[in-house]
Amino acid sequence: MDPFDDVVSAMSVASSLYVRFRFTAPWGVAFDTGYQARLVMIAEGVGWLLSEGEVPLPVAKGDCLIVKEGTRFALADRPDSALVDCVNLFADLPGFSEGTGFTTIPDRTVNYGGSGSLMEMVSARLSFDPIAAEPLLALLHDLLHVRLAHGDLDLLETTLGLIGLESRADGLGADLV
Repeated sequence: MDPFDDVVSAMSVASSLYVRFRFTAPWGVAFDTGYQARLVMIAEGVGWLLSEGEVPLPVAKGDCLIVKEGTRFALADRPDSALVDCVNLFADLPGFSEGTGFTTIPDRTVNYGGSGSLMEMVSARLSFDPIAAEPLLALLHDLLHVRLAHGDLDLLETTLGLIGLESRADGLGADLV
């Protein structure tokens, strides 16, 4: 292992939640990472990344966002789309807890929007051991946008897809994925 792998391994993921979002235009969703970091991968389609004080940035299949805890951002089909808070998308789903925001969505897919073009994204919320994660998190920007190479996109999408399959299973530990 190299030093970066050592640091990431030592960060100790304390909990995670995997969700697939399927947005159809018109749509706009505001996200607040709260106490969890977020990894977002655009799996299909196009949209806009909106972040306070920043110029709207187009995102498309293969784009990945790494978002630190405590960071607010939005994704939408157009920069001027009305935004709904992400937590509202979960409110009517089985397993949602308004107090903690934690949810055990049976199929881990959230659909939202109209009847227009599709943008699909995969999102993982991660909680780290705060002491173990501090060395790396202190170096990261609040929101990091990365365009994945074709092969890397396939690998990440497959990995997150497998996590999603495991989390939908009824077997032992499925809720821990």
